[in-house]
Amino acid sequence: CGSTLGNSAELIKSLPFPVLSQWGMEISFTYNESITKYYFRLRLSFAFDIYETTLVLTPATTTLAYLDVAGNEVAIDTAIHLIPQNYHFNIVKVVFDNVNKKYVRAILNETEYPLVDIDAYTFLTGTEEYVMEGWVKVEGEAGDNEVVYLDEFILTQNEP
Repeated sequence: CGSTLGNSAELIKSLPFPVLSQWGMEISFTYNESITKYYFRLRLSFAFDIYETTLVLTPATTTLAYLDVAGNEVAIDTAIHLIPQNYHFNIVKVVFDNVNKKYVRAILNETEYPLVDIDAYTFLTGTEEYVMEGWVKVEGEAGDNEVVYLDEFILTQNEP
């Protein structure tokens, strides 16, 4: 997050339109307590509809949440533990059933959170697209130059 270009940074990985099934996004990241929020999103663009499963980490409140069908944060865990060393990575994974447009599960380090039958956040777009994207966004404080390392950004098909 830079001081001259705003207070956030994004990383996006795209794939051609996938076989409809369960898909997962996994990424390793370093924890920086100065970061306001981390967003981990798996997005399916299907014709004019976009379906998103998003995990939100808020270090200040040690909260892991997901975005519901209306785009609101819903807490999954309010006592998460992130490893704070700069060169020690945490791992997050979100699994999305893109046939039924629902969350399946989330994993943070060694803790699994079942999210079965929770509808993905859905909205319409004016552009016809067929693509699967993994998306990571970190937000910091304006005016700070914070560093977060991201590694092993994987989009993968998961067995049902």
